[in-house]
Amino acid sequence: MSFTIKGLALMLLVVAITCENVEGDSGWINSGGYKFQVFTGPITGRAAQQECSLMGGRLAAEVLRDPAAVKYIIQNRFVSGGWDGHNLPWVGLLKMNNRWSWIDYKDWNHATTAWNVGEPNDTSGGESCGQIWTTTSSKLFLNDSPCRSTTNSYICEMKA
Repeated sequence: MSFTIKGLALMLLVVAITCENVEGDSGWINSGGYKFQVFTGPITGRAAQQECSLMGGRLAAEVLRDPAAVKYIIQNRFVSGGWDGHNLPWVGLLKMNNRWSWIDYKDWNHATTAWNVGEPNDTSGGESCGQIWTTTSSKLFLNDSPCRSTTNSYICEMKA
C-alpha cells in the first residue's frame, strides 16, 4: 500500500483532529469524554482487566462506541504487523451468567462493533472474554476467547 505525502498528511490531520493525545498523559488518546490507550502483552484477559484497574480504568467499552475512536484504532492497528489470531486486543466485553455484556453494562453500538460471523462460539470452552479485530475500514468485529488465553495487546479506558 502506498501513500502520497499529501494524502498521508491529510489522513494524519483527520486522525489528530478526532482523537488527540491527552496533555501530560503520555500515550493516552482523548475520545468523547474518555481517554484510551493500547498496551502490549503478552497478557491474559483477566490480567489485562487487573492492569487497567490498577491504572484507575477498565478494559475499553465506551470508546468502542465512538466512531472516531474506532476509526483511529482501525487505522493504527496498534499491533506491529496488524492483527492475527494471536494478537487480538482484549476489550471490556465479558460473558457473565451466560450473557455477553460490556464491562460498563451498556449496550454496544452495532454501527461500530458487531460479532464476527459465527461468533460467539465458545470453541475452546470457557470463552468468556472479548477481543476485537477488523478487516474493514470502519467496523470492529468481536471474538470470544478464554480469559486464560494470552494475547499481545489490550485497550484500557478511563474518564478524561
